[in-house]
Amino acid sequence: MSDIICNIKIGSNSLVRGIESLIISSDISTHATTAKIELTLENEMIASVLKKDARMIIDYGTSDNNRTISMVIEEASYTVDNKFKIFAMTDGRNLTLSKVKESYNDESSSAIIKRLVLSASLVVGSVKLDDIIIPHILFNDLTIKQAIDKVLSTVQESTGIDVIYFVDSDGKFMMMPKEIELSTPKMMLTTGINILTHISNPEVIGSSVLETVINPKLEQTDTIKIDDTRKKINKLASVIAIEHSIIKGIARSKVWY
Repeated sequence: MSDIICNIKIGSNSLVRGIESLIISSDISTHATTAKIELTLENEMIASVLKKDARMIIDYGTSDNNRTISMVIEEASYTVDNKFKIFAMTDGRNLTLSKVKESYNDESSSAIIKRLVLSASLVVGSVKLDDIIIPHILFNDLTIKQAIDKVLSTVQESTGIDVIYFVDSDGKFMMMPKEIELSTPKMMLTTGINILTHISNPEVIGSSVLETVINPKLEQTDTIKIDDTRKKINKLASVIAIEHSIIKGIARSKVWY
């Protein structure tokens, strides 16, 4: 049986004990992956480095399936019962922190978006959209997210195609049509093996949810294969949102599709 891994490192300080809960969430409607962490701290020196804008490295999952991600603390505070709560985000937060004041003439929409992403100190992963030439566009002290939305509004008016974008857990900017293409499954979810609970609502995309053993490498837009013999469901589906949690020694992933 695999051991659960839940470690946090801030600078030279490592936290292995005292992590009561870790919840990492991401979905196609938000620009960054987030983490909510609750700690019981025995060392006041460590508490002193758990402050806003501090970078933390989180290693979580199991001994045979784990992931390491980098996050920045947004909020950190003690609770009334003397526990320490942290809210952190990946570098996708740069989309709302960085601003731009410039204009473009006769430039392609994808080229503008890539330059905006780079100006937010992010990595361009994939930009898939129906490219158009924009005669003129002005960004007057907009956040990078507002600027990208302005470009996409122009593209949508021209092509009629809705686009989604986000920054994945590895800090890569991803953009694609809202109608997500299914690909080779990244995870098989099967009755009697790794499906723990399953609420199916095929009428509304994103409202069906599966709980399974933790798979920290599963992300929004990944394709999964579901074989639920109890509900007679056998199909491919796209992950709309994902929540990985390690709470008091129990490690789970919740998958919305």
